[in-house]
Amino acid sequence: MEKDYGWSRGEESEEKVCQVLEELKTEGKIKNFGRNLKFYQEDLSGRDVLITTNNDKVIWLQIKSSLNPIEKEKYRRKGIHYLGGVREKTPEEIKKEILGFLATEKQKN
Repeated sequence: MEKDYGWSRGEESEEKVCQVLEELKTEGKIKNFGRNLKFYQEDLSGRDVLITTNNDKVIWLQIKSSLNPIEKEKYRRKGIHYLGGVREKTPEEIKKEILGFLATEKQKN
Protein backbone atom coordinates (compact mmCIF):
# COMPACT_ATOMS: atom_id res chain seq x y z
CA MET A 1 0.00 0.00 0.00
CA GLU A 2 1.28 3.41 -0.95
CA LYS A 3 1.51 6.17 1.66
CA ASP A 4 0.44 9.66 0.72
CA TYR A 5 1.39 11.35 4.02
CA GLY A 6 -1.89 13.30 4.08
CA TRP A 7 -1.30 14.84 0.66
CA SER A 8 -4.65 13.70 -0.72
CA ARG A 9 -6.45 15.32 2.25
CA GLY A 10 -4.47 18.48 1.64
CA GLU A 11 -5.27 18.38 -2.05
CA GLU A 12 -8.99 17.95 -1.33
CA SER A 13 -8.91 20.83 1.16
CA GLU A 14 -7.17 23.16 -1.31
CA GLU A 15 -9.70 22.18 -3.98
CA LYS A 16 -12.59 22.97 -1.61
CA VAL A 17 -11.12 26.40 -0.81
CA CYS A 18 -10.49 27.16 -4.49
CA GLN A 19 -14.15 26.45 -5.29
CA VAL A 20 -15.12 29.04 -2.66
CA LEU A 21 -12.56 31.50 -4.06
CA GLU A 22 -13.98 31.00 -7.56
CA GLU A 23 -17.39 31.93 -6.16
CA LEU A 24 -15.96 35.05 -4.46
CA LYS A 25 -14.30 36.04 -7.74
CA THR A 26 -17.59 35.60 -9.65
CA GLU A 27 -19.35 37.73 -7.01
CA GLY A 28 -16.73 40.46 -7.44
CA LYS A 29 -15.46 40.16 -3.84
CA ILE A 30 -11.89 39.39 -4.99
CA LYS A 31 -10.05 40.17 -8.20
CA ASN A 32 -8.30 36.82 -8.61
CA PHE A 33 -6.56 33.91 -6.89
CA GLY A 34 -3.98 31.28 -7.74
CA ARG A 35 -2.68 28.04 -6.32
CA ASN A 36 0.99 27.32 -5.87
CA LEU A 37 2.50 24.22 -7.34
CA LYS A 38 3.39 21.50 -4.85
CA PHE A 39 6.95 21.69 -3.54
CA TYR A 40 7.73 25.03 -5.14
CA GLN A 41 9.25 27.71 -2.93
CA GLU A 42 5.95 29.40 -2.02
CA ASP A 43 4.30 26.10 -1.13
CA LEU A 44 7.25 24.99 0.96
CA SER A 45 7.20 28.29 2.86
CA GLY A 46 3.53 27.83 3.80
CA ARG A 47 1.85 29.72 1.00
CA ASP A 48 -0.71 27.49 -0.71
CA VAL A 49 -2.95 30.08 -2.35
CA LEU A 50 -2.63 33.75 -3.09
CA ILE A 51 -5.62 36.04 -3.33
CA THR A 52 -5.52 39.33 -5.19
CA THR A 53 -7.97 41.75 -3.60
CA ASN A 54 -9.99 44.27 -5.59
CA ASN A 55 -7.45 46.95 -4.60
CA ASP A 56 -4.54 44.76 -5.84
CA LYS A 57 -3.32 43.69 -2.41
CA VAL A 58 -1.92 40.15 -2.19
CA ILE A 59 -3.08 37.88 0.63
CA TRP A 60 -1.43 34.52 1.22
CA LEU A 61 -3.35 31.53 2.59
CA GLN A 62 -2.07 28.36 4.21
CA ILE A 63 -4.73 25.67 3.88
CA LYS A 64 -4.85 22.72 6.28
CA SER A 65 -7.34 19.86 6.38
CA SER A 66 -7.18 19.83 10.20
CA LEU A 67 -6.75 22.59 12.77
CA ASN A 68 -3.52 23.18 14.68
CA PRO A 69 -3.50 26.32 16.90
CA ILE A 70 0.31 26.29 17.22
CA GLU A 71 0.72 26.24 13.44
CA LYS A 72 -1.89 28.97 13.11
CA GLU A 73 0.18 31.28 15.30
CA LYS A 74 3.39 30.43 13.42
CA TYR A 75 1.82 31.42 10.10
CA ARG A 76 0.18 34.53 11.58
CA ARG A 77 3.63 35.77 12.64
CA LYS A 78 4.79 35.32 9.03
CA GLY A 79 1.83 37.36 7.76
CA ILE A 80 0.14 34.31 6.22
CA HIS A 81 -3.54 33.67 6.90
CA TYR A 82 -4.16 30.16 8.23
CA LEU A 83 -7.30 28.36 7.13
CA GLY A 84 -7.40 25.15 9.16
CA GLY A 85 -9.95 22.45 9.74
CA VAL A 86 -11.14 22.71 6.14
CA ARG A 87 -12.27 19.07 5.96
CA GLU A 88 -14.93 19.67 8.61
CA LYS A 89 -16.03 23.08 7.34
CA THR A 90 -18.87 23.83 4.96
CA PRO A 91 -18.22 26.06 1.94
CA GLU A 92 -20.24 28.78 3.72
CA GLU A 93 -17.95 28.60 6.77
CA ILE A 94 -14.86 28.77 4.57
CA LYS A 95 -16.31 31.74 2.68
CA LYS A 96 -17.06 33.57 5.94
CA GLU A 97 -13.51 33.01 7.17
CA ILE A 98 -11.97 34.23 3.90
CA LEU A 99 -14.20 37.33 3.94
CA GLY A 100 -12.90 37.91 7.48
CA PHE A 101 -9.30 37.80 6.18
CA LEU A 102 -10.24 40.29 3.46
CA ALA A 103 -11.84 42.64 6.02
CA THR A 104 -8.74 42.41 8.24
CA GLU A 105 -6.45 43.28 5.33
CA LYS A 106 -8.70 46.16 4.26
CA GLN A 107 -8.44 47.68 7.76
CA LYS A 108 -4.62 47.64 7.48
CA ASN A 109 -4.75 50.15 4.60
